[in-house]
Amino acid sequence: MIRVIAFAIGRAKKQKGNRSWGAYITEALNNGTRKSSFATSTVPIIFPGNIPQAQTQTVGDMLQFGGMPYSFQNVPVINGQIDRGILLVGPNRDQTRSDILAMNPLLEEAYNLVPILPRLHISQIRWVPEDAAIGDYSRLFCNPYTKTGKISKFPLRLLFETQRRLQGDGVDGELFYTSDGAVGRAKLLTRRANKSYTLVFSLNKGEFSLDYASTIDATGRDVNLYKRP
Repeated sequence: MIRVIAFAIGRAKKQKGNRSWGAYITEALNNGTRKSSFATSTVPIIFPGNIPQAQTQTVGDMLQFGGMPYSFQNVPVINGQIDRGILLVGPNRDQTRSDILAMNPLLEEAYNLVPILPRLHISQIRWVPEDAAIGDYSRLFCNPYTKTGKISKFPLRLLFETQRRLQGDGVDGELFYTSDGAVGRAKLLTRRANKSYTLVFSLNKGEFSLDYASTIDATGRDVNLYKRP
């Protein structure tokens, strides 16, 4: 049985003790069997307006990563996506939701470290595009190889959008998966009242925690708000 992130968080939380949120979120993200046994779908997906029909494809060069928690067989891909943007449906969407919502406790930890940050959380994930050219929806991107043909450090990237973020007040971001299917890096963008902030989380001594936080001032200059000691 596939162990989803939400269950793993609950189990790790019971054993939290004096550990930080980052410590048991790291355990939740990497605990249990991550292999997928998803059923494939052949149902065509039609989006409204000027969205072309998604073509059902198998992303063969991703099948070598057996530890990935996603299916790459018979998945819907929008026409013209050079980097193979995979639409999120069925069990792939369920896994995505679990991984994205697991970032909320990490955001809370970041807010405690950097009080100037607006206290926003992830909700209302956007799954269906209104305009594929704008990229206003969540999807997976496959990048299994480097330019020299080696296995990428992060062969899979999850880009997610939220409804509130599109309205100018909320959180969106990217999760980067290692070749064994673990989340190895996360980059979250928060916005409130036309002020945006960048938060980057990564593994440090086995713990997934805030690496750095920054914003942009009125002159367009990057301002560092936090750097991991």
